[in-house]
Amino acid sequence: MRMNLVYAIVRDEILESQDVYLKYYNRHTKQKEFKIGDLVLLKTHHLSDASKGFAAKLAPKRDGPYRIVAKISDNVFSLEHHSTKQRVNEVHVNEMSPFFQI
Repeated sequence: MRMNLVYAIVRDEILESQDVYLKYYNRHTKQKEFKIGDLVLLKTHHLSDASKGFAAKLAPKRDGPYRIVAKISDNVFSLEHHSTKQRVNEVHVNEMSPFFQI
């Protein structure tokens, strides 16, 4: 009985901590307006590998275009690659930039 109380308290503390973290993370979010169907570029996170002769600073900084297929929350979206149809779930708005066709 006592352990159930402890678990409930810990669960509440974790949820409160997550809310505080999310508030601080989204504090510096640039207000970008995206809607379902928009084309976006996704930020890449490459790591250098000397054994393969790969330098991250010379790699492309963005990949795409991706189409927004679902809005999970105000700042999180689900994407699908425009040509390969590969799905990318839970992408924060800070990782995306608008794609402009020429």
